Parts: sequence; C-alpha cells; structure tokens
Amino acid sequence: MNKDSIIILSGGMDSTTLLYDQQERIALAISFDYGSNHNARELPFARLHCQRLGIEHIVIPLDFMSRYFRSSLLEGDDAIPEGHYADENMKSTVVPFRNGIMLSIAIGMAESRGLQHVMMANHGGDHTIYPDCRPEFVNAMSEAACTGTFPGVTLLCPFTNMTKGQIAARGRELGIDYAETWSCYRGGQRHCGRCGTCVERREALREAGIDDPTEYENGKPQITIIAAVAHNGAIGLNNKLIYWLPNDLKRFKALTTGHTIIMGRNTFLSLPKGALPNRRNIVLTRKGLSASQLEVREDIRENTTLEVFASLEEALRHCGDDEQVFIIGGASVYRQAISLADRLCLTEVDDTPQEADTFFPDYSGWHEVWREQHEPDERHAQRYAFVDYER
Repeated sequence: MNKDSIIILSGGMDSTTLLYDQQERIALAISFDYGSNHNARELPFARLHCQRLGIEHIVIPLDFMSRYFRSSLLEGDDAIPEGHYADENMKSTVVPFRNGIMLSIAIGMAESRGLQHVMMANHGGDHTIYPDCRPEFVNAMSEAACTGTFPGVTLLCPFTNMTKGQIAARGRELGIDYAETWSCYRGGQRHCGRCGTCVERREALREAGIDDPTEYENGKPQITIIAAVAHNGAIGLNNKLIYWLPNDLKRFKALTTGHTIIMGRNTFLSLPKGALPNRRNIVLTRKGLSASQLEVREDIRENTTLEVFASLEEALRHCGDDEQVFIIGGASVYRQAISLADRLCLTEVDDTPQEADTFFPDYSGWHEVWREQHEPDERHAQRYAFVDYER
C-alpha cells in the first residue's frame, strides 16, 4: 500500500491505536505542542511509537493558543475539573477550534508533500462536548480540504462513530501496550485517575477487557454511593425518597457513621434535623445555605461537622487520602459521582412504583460482590436485598 497519509498524533490511546492500525499508509506523523498541561507527557510517547514503527515524526509548536485562547486545559492542573465527559463542567476543557487549526496545518503539509489524506482519531465519545470532533464537522472539513487543495486532500477519520472501548479493543488486537500512552489532562507524574480523560480511559480499558496498566496517583478518597433503588431505578418522587425501610436506615447508619457524607442541597434540606450526627456532612450547592441551615445542633456538635462546596470535584479535593466518602444523593450528585465511585451499596427493592420522577443512574456494568436477601415482614412491605457492587 502506498504511503499516502499524514496522521495527527497526540500520544494518547486513540491516535496511537490509529497509528498502528494504519501504519502501512502513514508517511508522516505530526504532533502539536499548544501549551496544554499534558503536552509534555504525551509527546514522548508519540515520538516513541513513531521510532518503533519507522515513521517520520515532527512536532509543530502552537504556543499562540496558550497565550490567546481560554480553556482549563491551558490554565494549569488545578483548573481541570473531575468527573465524566458527559458532565457539563467538562466543557471547560474545550480548546476553541483546536482540531480545526491542527487539521488546517496538516492539510497544508499533506499538499506540500504530495500526500492525499490526513488522519484524525476523533471518536464517538468526543461528540458530546467537542464540536470539532463530530461527524458533521469532519465531513465539512474534509470537503473544504478537498475543495481548497490542488490534489483534493481529504480526511480519514475511521473512529468517528466508534466508542473508546471499541478503539481499545482494536488496540488489544494490535498488541498495543497502553502503558505507553498518556491521557490525563492534569499532566502530573502519574495519571490523576479522576479527570474526564482518566475516567474515560479506565472505562474504555475495562470495556475492552484489558487489565489497566496505568499508574495512577495514590491516596484518593474511597468513594461509595449508597441508595435504595427500585427495579426501574426509581429513587424519588416530588423531592422525597420513595422508600423508608427501617432496616435500610439501620444499614445506612452503620455504614456512614464516623465517615464523610456528600449530598446535594435538596437532599440536605430534606433531612428533618439537619446535619446527620457523628459524620462529616458536605453539602453541594452554588446558592449557599442560610446561617440557621448551617447551624449544627448543640447536642451533636462534638462529633459532627457541616461544610458547603460549590461542586463535587471541589469537595473531593478537600477530602483526605483514603478518606471514606459516601454519596447519599440526590440524583444529579449520583450521576456525577458514579464514574468516580469505587463501590455501590444499594438496597434493591422488589418493586416498580407507579409514580417516580427521580432515578438512579445505570449501573449495569458493575459487578455484584455481595448480596443479602430479605423477605417482607410487618415493617417492610416489599422484598428487598442489600447488594454491594464494585467496578
């Protein structure tokens, strides 16, 4: 096969997989140093793989982007949010029109070298927050390249509608060692394990059946989600819990006493006596709480604290190494936390309520590690089970 293509190579999982997958037709790999937190960690891996495959590799500086563009990706590791790519706060990592700029340069390089194609490893998981990764962008950019160059250069983006897990599965077939790639947006000595790219990396490797070889930072809080859930995932109606099971409440108390609990504003305000005793209570709200709401009852003050943070990632940054943290609701906090959690402690109720407006996020990919079944009795109308899950 003729070497007719240029690849944009970051040194991350996806572009490295594309490099190996299409190595027979790649004449040149281009990496861009645009001043992101993680460029210095990615670029050595890009260079390594090109040397191994005998493919020419060049690095083009784009330092103007870090001077003139606004993005948390360019502002230092403390600016990088934690959570999942589906979370709204991940939009802060967008570097405006980054792929458009890089593709324009690569297209010009292709024409200069008499090459026909430019390859990019965007994928389906990027579509939510990165406009310049979506199919309509790729198609439009390819058409513009074809129209604007004499040889009619086009884009080849074979991963556009694939998941990152499917890409990792292809990498497994190709024998790629993903320890020799970089994902973390914070760019530290090790992957942080908590930013959007780290969470996505973990999920992809797990989906592909690959034992994760990544070296992550030690000492993160141990995060457990606790909830009572119906067959259909229902947990609430009209800002109230659907199930108040005495044994579930007893288990909740046994698990969380002496530890940190994190909750949303509405969950906190639903507690009849405010902060729960003998725990570190953390409330997530951007609205704040009144002085009376922040007051901890005098009879429990000795072993009880109440703190307020604007976001889950901020709260977790204020949790210590190996601190036991329990996420207790509501639904939006569960959605943010499930990609970060180490364990689920659920009470699965044998019921499908006719009315519900709040639901627990999907946890079908988790593995059951313990179950204790309970039959109905005078205090519990439905069958239920205490079930623990791990990733």
